[in-house]
Amino acid sequence: MKLFVCEFISAGGLYRAVLPATLRAEGERMRDALLHDLLALHDEADCRSGHGRLQLFTTLDPRCTVPTIPFDTIPPDADVWQCWQQAIAAADAVWLIAPESDGSLLRLTELVEQQGKRLLGCPAAGVRLATSKRQTWQRLQQAGIAAIPTLTWAQFEPGRYTAVVAKPDDGAGCEDSACFDDHRQLTRWMQGREHSHVLQPYQPGLAASMSLLCRAGRAWLLSCNWQKISLHSDVAAYRRFHYRGSVVNGAAAHWDVFDALAQRIAQAMPELGGYIGVDVIVADDDVWVVEINPRLTTSYAGLHQAMGCNPAGLLLDFTYNDDFLFPDIKRHPVDISLYD
Repeated sequence: MKLFVCEFISAGGLYRAVLPATLRAEGERMRDALLHDLLALHDEADCRSGHGRLQLFTTLDPRCTVPTIPFDTIPPDADVWQCWQQAIAAADAVWLIAPESDGSLLRLTELVEQQGKRLLGCPAAGVRLATSKRQTWQRLQQAGIAAIPTLTWAQFEPGRYTAVVAKPDDGAGCEDSACFDDHRQLTRWMQGREHSHVLQPYQPGLAASMSLLCRAGRAWLLSCNWQKISLHSDVAAYRRFHYRGSVVNGAAAHWDVFDALAQRIAQAMPELGGYIGVDVIVADDDVWVVEINPRLTTSYAGLHQAMGCNPAGLLLDFTYNDDFLFPDIKRHPVDISLYD
């Protein structure tokens, strides 16, 4: 099986733009972890999954490190989307790692589906829903799931909340997000962002996440993670979020609570499929959903060691077999640190 692995940053998604070191580090970390797991399966014909031997390939932004599989470098004068379309056409299956922002993940997903290729990830319907933090909150609220209210600028009521977080409705990670204690400063910052950004009341607590497999309204919990997120007063007017990694299975003590929440999310959002990341806040006895990522997350980099089995092989089995049986997995804590 020819498998095109497309990690948006290292594969050329910013080939005509400035490439921030932080995005490059995070993208390469996820890509290399996935390739390591896939290469472990490379020489094995996995009868359970029915996909046969894997032939891996990708594309590359020449500013990024060279991957351990065959690749085509994106030329400076090329259209990267055309290059990706050709790569998808040459593949039997595609594994995407891309941000939701600017519709990048959705556009790639739709290209795969339009060409009738096997998608090793969330289908377009699930990506479309989870890309919008506002729509995600509405769906979870309808299902009675505790989720942080997500409001448009027009809906926001000044003075109702002590602190407010502003972020892009389709944003990924901590990009263009800030926390405000002063409504006047928030109003100034939101100028020009009134239609692209949403507002959430700041919820104190411990930042955590779940890594899941989802299919047809069911979920299988892979790990419970603490997130290394801090707030810094880079400027006097507001505070910014900084993500520096995670401790995969650092929150394993909450396994039963997270597992029950995962099942409720999958039932409320049956469009979700494949590997899904869910960001939550643990506050005393409550767990609040912050947002849902319909793609591989950085925590994947520690998942193989944390689970005690190959997560890429697990997802292939999950994708190709209707009678998929979830194995016994470990709950080892694994530290993932970025930018150190």
